[in-house]
Amino acid sequence: MITDPLFIIGSTGMALCLFGWIKFNLSNTDVEPFIMRYISSISFISGLALLLSIFYNSGDLGIVLLVGSIIAFIVMVFGYYMNNNEIKITARGYFIPIIIIFILRTFLYEPYQIPSGSMEPQLKKGDFLLVNKFAYGLKVNRIGMPNFLKNEPQYGDAVVIIPPHNPVPYIKRLVGKPGDTIRIINKRLYINGIALERNFINTEEYSYERRVRYQSTGEIKINTIDAV
Repeated sequence: MITDPLFIIGSTGMALCLFGWIKFNLSNTDVEPFIMRYISSISFISGLALLLSIFYNSGDLGIVLLVGSIIAFIVMVFGYYMNNNEIKITARGYFIPIIIIFILRTFLYEPYQIPSGSMEPQLKKGDFLLVNKFAYGLKVNRIGMPNFLKNEPQYGDAVVIIPPHNPVPYIKRLVGKPGDTIRIINKRLYINGIALERNFINTEEYSYERRVRYQSTGEIKINTIDAV
């Protein structure tokens, strides 16, 4: 994701806005430089580019929130050190909501959208889910083992997985654990040699009227075809 042009443009624009804003608030001049005259437009376009890059590349928004909260905290401390009310108040206004969103999204709940129809009919493509992030333990990144309060997932749990070959979150159902033997024979799933029980979905019954049609052709003019 960091090599994506949108991410580079967005990060560069946000950095220019940040340093230009800090420099302007530390100076004693009333003349606004170019970056300050258009800081709202530049920051909006840069932020939009960052969000688009994260969305299209299925990036981890949690890492971006973590970096943003660290930067806001450093700027806030710098404002206290320089005794600049504008810098410390504004930075504090960004730091508090960003760190709260980061904590909620990283350790508690995170929204996901189902990218495929493999879980139908229970879960349909495009549905949004609110995922419990601490069900199997606490961790900072989306992948890897939990760092605290580790819990083992159970068979049949609907889980979010991120394949190593394609870093896109998928919602799947857990059917195997480490050490299990999984086989698919004649479209039947076998776990450790035992066939997985299948519950078929009831289908709706449709009634229709049967109509009989007869086809006839002329004996002399073979181009005439009549149906009744």
